[in-house]
Amino acid sequence: MQKANRIGNEIKNFNGQEARTVWSEEDLKWYFSIVDVCRILTDQPDYNTARKYWNKLKKSVLQRKDMSRLQIVTN
Repeated sequence: MQKANRIGNEIKNFNGQEARTVWSEEDLKWYFSIVDVCRILTDQPDYNTARKYWNKLKKSVLQRKDMSRLQIVTN
C-alpha cells in the first residue's frame, strides 16, 4: 500500500485503549498498528514493550516454513 492511497488516519478505541489506524481508500479497509494491537491484546504496559513482543513474534513466524496465513506490511 502506497502512502498516496492512505487517508483518514485515526485513533480507534479498543477495549478502552487506543490503537492507531489508517484508512486505505484504494482497498476500502482500515489498517491497524500491529504494535498497538499487540500492546492491547497482551496487556503490555507501554509501546516499547509491545514493540519488542511484536519483533519476537514476527521473528518466530518468519522462521517457520508455512507463511500462507501471514501478511506482514512494514513502512
